[in-house]
Amino acid sequence: MRDLTIRREASFWGKNRRDVVYIEDWEGGDVTFGTTPCRKLGTVGNGETVTFSIGEKLSRVFVGNKKKVYDYCELPSGNEAAELSGGHAPLDPSFRFHGELEGYAAEERNTLRKGQKVQYLAKVLLFLVAFALAVFVVCNILITAEDFTAGELTITLTEDFTEERVRGFELYAVSPEALCCVEFLPFGEFGELKGLPVKDLAGLLIESYHFEDQVYPKTHGELVYFEAPNKIAGTEFHSFFFPMATEQGVWIVQFATHFTDAETMREQIFAWAETVTFGE
Repeated sequence: MRDLTIRREASFWGKNRRDVVYIEDWEGGDVTFGTTPCRKLGTVGNGETVTFSIGEKLSRVFVGNKKKVYDYCELPSGNEAAELSGGHAPLDPSFRFHGELEGYAAEERNTLRKGQKVQYLAKVLLFLVAFALAVFVVCNILITAEDFTAGELTITLTEDFTEERVRGFELYAVSPEALCCVEFLPFGEFGELKGLPVKDLAGLLIESYHFEDQVYPKTHGELVYFEAPNKIAGTEFHSFFFPMATEQGVWIVQFATHFTDAETMREQIFAWAETVTFGE
């Protein structure tokens, strides 16, 4: 047996970390780096000098943890005591041995580095996923819900919508993503509509808007709706119409979005339409 002494220089960088020292051991390894099984010798802290008892055979010494190697060197065979020194350089969180290192065989070096690279990329990917999720959550928190009211109708949109006054509409609210406008047909003027099922109302509205034959009433949960390409102020949109009947008349809630965004906005539009309530 012989002694291996490792001196870790005192440094501000990594001062609160204890580095773990491993040695190559093909008989009883605790962890494997690359293709090399290793046994844990102990730890060395900031500014400490620690001595370990090791064998006399040629062996590799690693400093790191169970998942990552910070640095390594190779000890020649012999019975004389060996000394190694190292530390943490500024802005480098990893322990580094001082002096020139004996090289790994190319195959082992590549295996070791490949394993560390995969772990690094996995951590980066996990961080990016977590960051994207955090951004999504924060954005949804920052964009808060806001109620818009027209007569007895109330709909919950978001504060991104700005209400404008447009003749012929009870509500006209615009956002960067969609337009929401509401029309009202009172039974006093359109008494023939009173008592009709909502699907029949939708069919009559499709005819009155002169949409093409492929436009027909659909359902989404409790909602009845129809959708169609629609030009508003000369710009092509895709509109979703939701007829809703009360004792006083028929409310037509329309959402219009750019035709290229129709599919991505579809579920959001349904969610907005489901918030419609009627009261006095």
